[in-house]
Amino acid sequence: MLCKRILVLLVCCSLWPALFGCETTGGNVKDNKESQDNEKILLKERKVIDQLVNDGKRYDAIKAYQARSFSSPDSDTAHYLYGYALKNPQKKWKAFDQCLRVNPKQYWCMIGRGKIYIKWRVMDRAASDFESARTIHPQRVDALVGLAEIAESRQEDTKAIELYTQVLTKETNNTEALSGLARIYYRQKNWGKAITWFNKRLDLEPKHFDSLEMLADIYYSRTKQYAASIPVLEKALKIRPKHQKMYMFLADAYERTNDQDKALDVYERASKLPQVFFYTFFRLGVLRAKKNNREGGIEALEVAVKQRSDHEPSLLLLSDLYMQSKQPDKAIQLLRRLTRINGQNATYRAKLAQAFAQKEDYASALRQYQELMQLKPDDNQYRASLRKLLGKLGLSDSTYTGKSVRAVMDKGKRTILRCYRQRLKTNKALRGSLEARLIVSANGKVEKVTLGEVKNPLEDKIVQACVKWTFQLAIFPQIKRRVRLRYPISFRP
Repeated sequence: MLCKRILVLLVCCSLWPALFGCETTGGNVKDNKESQDNEKILLKERKVIDQLVNDGKRYDAIKAYQARSFSSPDSDTAHYLYGYALKNPQKKWKAFDQCLRVNPKQYWCMIGRGKIYIKWRVMDRAASDFESARTIHPQRVDALVGLAEIAESRQEDTKAIELYTQVLTKETNNTEALSGLARIYYRQKNWGKAITWFNKRLDLEPKHFDSLEMLADIYYSRTKQYAASIPVLEKALKIRPKHQKMYMFLADAYERTNDQDKALDVYERASKLPQVFFYTFFRLGVLRAKKNNREGGIEALEVAVKQRSDHEPSLLLLSDLYMQSKQPDKAIQLLRRLTRINGQNATYRAKLAQAFAQKEDYASALRQYQELMQLKPDDNQYRASLRKLLGKLGLSDSTYTGKSVRAVMDKGKRTILRCYRQRLKTNKALRGSLEARLIVSANGKVEKVTLGEVKNPLEDKIVQACVKWTFQLAIFPQIKRRVRLRYPISFRP
C-alpha cells in the first residue's frame, strides 16, 4: 500500500514540471507576439513622425504623440514615440527615461537615450546604453550605429568608418550609416566621397533635408559649383519654404550663372517671408534697378537702409536712384551719411557734389569739389567734372595771388563780376550786394569763406557760390598771423 502511494506521488511530481512548463511556454508565445506587435506599431509610427518632420510639421507630431503618452502612461511604446518626435534634448531624454522605467529592457528607448548622451557628450553612458541594447538584440544594427557615432564624435574616423561599414554590410540601405560616412568625409573635406555618400542617402530618402543642406553647401560654398547647387537648393526649399539662407544661396547661384531673371524671382519670393534678411532687399533693389524698375528698386533699398543704416552699397545705389528720379534732397541725406562713414572715399564726395549741383546749391557743390580735389588732386575725371561746373559759372580752378591783400581781393572781385555778368544774361534785373568774410592762415592760404549779413543781399545762389569759390583759391602775401578779412561787393546791372 505504501509503495502504491509513493508511486502515485512520484508520477505527480514528474508531471508537475511538464504542466508548469506548458503554461510558461504559452505565456512566452503571448509575450513575444505582443512584443512583435508593439515593434510593428513603433516602426510604422516612426515613419509617420519622420514624414511630418521632413514636411516641416514637427510640432504636429509632438502634439499628437504627447497626447498618446499622456493617455497611456504604462505604454513604453507611447513614451518612446513622444520622445522620438521631440527636438529638445532634455525633453527627449525625459521621455526615453520614462519609457525605460516602464520597461527597463525597451530596446529603442536605450538607443534613443544613448543618442541623447552623445549630444551631451556623456560618451561613457552612451556606450553603456548601446552595449546593453546589443545584448537585448545582438542581430540589430542600431546599437552598432550608436557606437559608430561615438567614434565619429571623438573624431576617431578610421574606427567610425569601420563601424559604419559593418552596419552597411548587415543592412545595405541603413540611412544613418550612409549619413555618418557622408559627414565624416565632409569633415575631412573629401568632397568627392562626401557627395557620393550624400547622394546614396538621398536615393533612399529624396526629401532628407539635412543631406540636401550639406550637399548644397558642398556645391555652393566649398567647391563653387553653382550650377550643380541650384537643383539641390530648389529641392531643399520645397521642403523648407521659409528657409532664408537657402533663398540667399539659390538667388546668388542664379546670379553667378548669369540668370538674373530667376535670381530676381527668388529674391521677390524671399522678400515676402515673415522675417527677411537685409541682404534680400539689397539684392532685390539692385536687380530691380538693372531691369529699369527704378521705383521698385527705391522701395526695396529703402527697406534695406532701414535695416542696415551703415551698408555703403545700399546707400550709394539708393542715392543714385534718387538722383535719377530728380530727388536730390533725399540723395544728399544718404551721401552725407556715406561721407560720415568714410570721408576718404572720393566717389562719395563726387556724388555729393553732383547732388548739390542738381539742387542748384552750387556753393555746397564747389565745397565738395574742393574736398574732392584734396583727396584726388590728379584724378582727371573728377577735375573734368569740376571744370564743367566752373565753366557753367564762369570760373576757373586756378589759384591766384597779388602784391598786397587789396590786390588779391580786387583780382578776386574781377572774377566774381565776370560770373555776375554771365548771370545777367538770364536775369537782367539781378542786383544787390554781398560781403565776403575770410579766415586766412599765417601762410596766406584761405581756411574758410562765409557770407556776412548785408542790406539788400544779392539772392542768387550761383553768384554766392562764385564769391565763396573764388576767394577760397586766393593766396595772400604779407600775412604773418591768422587773420579775418571782410570784403563787400556791390552788384549792379
